[in-house]
Amino acid sequence: QQKIVLSWEGAHFLKKKQIKKLAKALSPWKVRIVYYLREQADVMQSGLLQQIKSQKKPVSIPAIDTEVVPRKSRDYHRTLKRWQAVFPELTCEAVYFDRGDFPNGDVVFDFLRRLGCDPDEGFRVVEGDINHSLDVPSALALTRQLESSDMDAKSIRSLVDTLLLQIKLHGSGQKHFLSEQQVAELRVHYAESNRQLIEEFGLSDKLVSAPPLVSVDSNSTGSGRLEQQVEEVLARANDLQNYPALFGDMQRGTELGQYLGDGWDDLQSGGIRSNSESSQLRLRPFLQALKPSHDWVHI
Repeated sequence: QQKIVLSWEGAHFLKKKQIKKLAKALSPWKVRIVYYLREQADVMQSGLLQQIKSQKKPVSIPAIDTEVVPRKSRDYHRTLKRWQAVFPELTCEAVYFDRGDFPNGDVVFDFLRRLGCDPDEGFRVVEGDINHSLDVPSALALTRQLESSDMDAKSIRSLVDTLLLQIKLHGSGQKHFLSEQQVAELRVHYAESNRQLIEEFGLSDKLVSAPPLVSVDSNSTGSGRLEQQVEEVLARANDLQNYPALFGDMQRGTELGQYLGDGWDDLQSGGIRSNSESSQLRLRPFLQALKPSHDWVHI
């Protein structure tokens, strides 16, 4: 093959020892990095919301007045210099992540363009986000539930899916929770590194000229608006939780009883029989198991 593509967000966090191992494996080839990045205050907030979504235990969202500790892993200039120190003659292409700059507003098409590749015939474009994330009200609702009740992993998984479903049905709330002052402090911290990144790697200056993020207004939270949103999220989620999630794995026997509504006998050795002219099944497909590439679902 003339071109081989390795694509993984986790490469951003590789340690130097791991990068050396990768460099040794790829030594016969000329290596080029296409490095998509987002403004640090933005990605740190969305990253925490994703972390909360995948946690099995409570994770606190920083309060508005809490000091935010900048992370070395979000020093993009330092990251690229670490790779350059290991790979000989490495070509680095830093790209500011802005859908408005991408063909069709899609990073996949931008990536293909930078690789000099055309989409295959019949290439299927996935519209919208695949990796759905929680918003601030639903993340607070989740942490509250985890702190107030003893939930097993499957119950947590079901609740997260319910929260994502209600976002899909009712729209997303605020995505940022840091105050304007905290955002400004983060931007000051990374300012010199970002300037070097722009100068050395030809990155768009949008990284430092991005407009202020929409952040939590302390007056609105003080008046209880955010608390009201959390209560609304929990109420809607509780309604949806009355319909057990079908996770997509094969289920038999007693597990099926949770999906039965009116009109069924109890489970017997030979199965479950209808005892009425109308017999109800009450369930909801597991949202995260329904991929945009799926054409049908078999229940």
